[in-house]
Parts: sequence; C-alpha cells; structure tokens
Amino acid sequence: MTESHPIIHAFHLDGEGSASPIPVEKAAEAAQDKSRLTWLHINVLHPGALDLLENQLGLDWLIAEALMADETRPRMMELNEGLLIILRGVNMNQGAEPEDMVSLRAWITEYGVISAGRRQLKATADIIEKLEQNMGPCGAGEWLTEMCVELYDHMQSAVTTLNETTDDLEDRVLVSQDESIRESIISTRKRAIVFRRYISPQRDVIARLQTSELRWISANDKRRLTEVMDWLTRYVEDLDAIRERSQVIKDELAAAMNDRLNRHLYLLSIVAAVSLPLGLLTGLFGINIGGMPGVDDGNAFWLFSILLVALLVLEIVYLRKKGWI
Repeated sequence: MTESHPIIHAFHLDGEGSASPIPVEKAAEAAQDKSRLTWLHINVLHPGALDLLENQLGLDWLIAEALMADETRPRMMELNEGLLIILRGVNMNQGAEPEDMVSLRAWITEYGVISAGRRQLKATADIIEKLEQNMGPCGAGEWLTEMCVELYDHMQSAVTTLNETTDDLEDRVLVSQDESIRESIISTRKRAIVFRRYISPQRDVIARLQTSELRWISANDKRRLTEVMDWLTRYVEDLDAIRERSQVIKDELAAAMNDRLNRHLYLLSIVAAVSLPLGLLTGLFGINIGGMPGVDDGNAFWLFSILLVALLVLEIVYLRKKGWI
C-alpha cells in the first residue's frame, strides 16, 4: 500500500447492490452525509491516517487507536449503535505465506463503514468487484456479513491445502523414514497452530455478532453469520485434527527410526558376540613369547584355522538355536 492519500477506496452504496465511487479528496466530507451509506477503506500506514480518523471523520480516540494499532487480535466492541470489529483473513498476496494472516479493522454504523488495513486483503477487492456487478451489499449489516463470508471462504483453500499436505506426509512415512520428512511435519504443524490461533477467537466474535442487538444487523444477516459460524467451527476442528495427525506422524517416524537404529545396533551386537571368542584366540596365539604350542609344527596354522572355523560354526548354530539370528 503506497497510495498518496490515506483513503484507498471510497464508495456511496445505493442500497441495491451497487455503488458509486467518491473522489478520495471529498470522501471525508461525504462520510458525514447520513442519507446514503458510505464505505471508506483506509491505509493505516499512511502518515495522515490518524489525523483523518480523529479530526476529519470525527472518530472517538478509542476507535481510532484500535484501527491504527500495530498488533491486533480478533475482537468486537459495540459503542453507541456502532461496532468496532477486528478480523483476520488469509494472506493471498503474491509471494506471501497464507498463515501470515492479514488483519481487517472496521468501524461500522448504520450510515457508514470505515475499514482499515496495513496490507492488501483479497476480501475487500472481492466486495468491490461485486458492487461493480450490482451484486454487492445493500446496507451496513450486509457489508459486515459479506466481508465475513469473503474472509472465511478464502480460508477453505488454505485449510484444504494443509489437510492434503498431512495426507501426503502420512503416505510418505509409511514407505520411507527419511529424516527430511521431520522438517515437513514440523512446518505443517506450525502452520496449523498459527491458523488456529487466529481463527478460534474469530469464532467467538461471530458468536457475539449473532446475539447483537444492533438494529442494522438484520435477522437475515444473522442467518448468514450462522453459516459463517459453521465454517469456522469446521476449520477449527480440521486444524485440531491436523495438529493431532502431525503429532502421530511424528511419533510414527520417530518409532520407525528407533526401530532401524535398534536393528543396526542388534546386528553390531551379533557381530561382536561372534568375533569376541575368535579374537580372543587369535590374540592369545599371536603373542610373541616362548612356549607357544605348535610353533615347531608345520601343520599348526591349518589346524588352528580349522579350529576357528569350527568355533564359528558352533557359535552360529548356538545363536540360531536361541533364535537370536
């Protein structure tokens, strides 16, 4: 967002699904007109954003500070027939990670919507596109529900991708115990945790909206919010399942790697057990002192070799009889 004016978009909604753009220079003045619903979308990173909110639009300092905050958590607050709401959506900007979620802050009254953000959000562009097609929101309540629908509809693809990644990891761990799988498991689980951290509080926000007494939130709006609530509940359940499945995959990988390590150690133990008596004898007969038997016998080497082979055979027979090999 590098616009020369703190207002990125400004519209008059006609109440029939369409809107007419307002020149950004006149948007603050137009927002004072309560005969038509206005929607202003503001870049809070612009140096003039705070002055616009407090002095030109006349917002309470508490509302202005919430819209300008560096760090936000999903929440809502009703104040004088108005609604402050902070939500988060999937980051669909090019080159960005979906779990690096983008916040949407909005102050909504019956006569106007002031939304704000620090980064571009696909949901706002989608609503503008619907307004251009005469299929957009007709009032403040519809704008709110439409924004929620757009925000959480985009989350579906991100959660589905995580599910598919987890499915792939489950298949991979069955056929291979490659150490590189561990990094993929950690990454997937971390993404699920981050998503859930921001999605779960939004479920509480939507639940509060469903019971709101604000007159501009209609019964139809609340019915749509019920559907949104179902989406969020499903997302949270899916993310919980992904976290649990990732942990199970990690445990399976650790168990498989431990089994492989134990097999290698067992093999080394067998080799050591077989080699120890042979090594003892060869070491004993290899000492260079007088009195060693067979020193003067030309066949002593071959007899000793036969003895070692016989001992090796006896060891193998004994180990197999015990079921150790």
